[in-house]
Amino acid sequence: MSAATKHEIRLLVASRIAGLPASERAAASTRAIASLCASTWWTGTTERLVYHSLPDEVDTANLIADGAVFLPRVDGSDLVFHRASAALARHRMGMLEPTADQSAWAAPADGVVCVVCPGRAFDPFGNRIGRGKGYYDRFLRGARTLLGRRIIAVGICFDEQLLDRLPTTDSDERMDAIVCPSRTIIPD
Repeated sequence: MSAATKHEIRLLVASRIAGLPASERAAASTRAIASLCASTWWTGTTERLVYHSLPDEVDTANLIADGAVFLPRVDGSDLVFHRASAALARHRMGMLEPTADQSAWAAPADGVVCVVCPGRAFDPFGNRIGRGKGYYDRFLRGARTLLGRRIIAVGICFDEQLLDRLPTTDSDERMDAIVCPSRTIIPD
């Protein structure tokens, strides 16, 4: 699979996910979220940044429900995280995002920040392929510059999104951990 392009991988993974019955997707989401919530990346963090899932992604609704997280909002070519609230609007790409008037996240002076990252595909080396716009790569690069090792990027996905090896570029940011329904991967 390493010879495949990112575009081909996105199509392959989309087909795999589309082939999963809704009940299996829901059960897999529940297992992945339970594993994440039991992890020290989740329990030991000061702040949590979570995506609002699309129908073909691990369902993050339970992570968002208590409002103690920040959700991303697309602002030009960047992601800006805002405190989760009831005021959500649908972005043209389909996901729900906070409205611009919600309080924005700022890097904390201390503590650890967990960023739960969506992706189209992941590999055991911590590599991730997103939907192709680079939002999370740019955000993580900037946040890692500010916070160093105090930011933990956790990819969360269905088992069908794991591949042996993904093609990467210098602009791709690696995950510190990947949580799937069947296992958790901590890359070397």
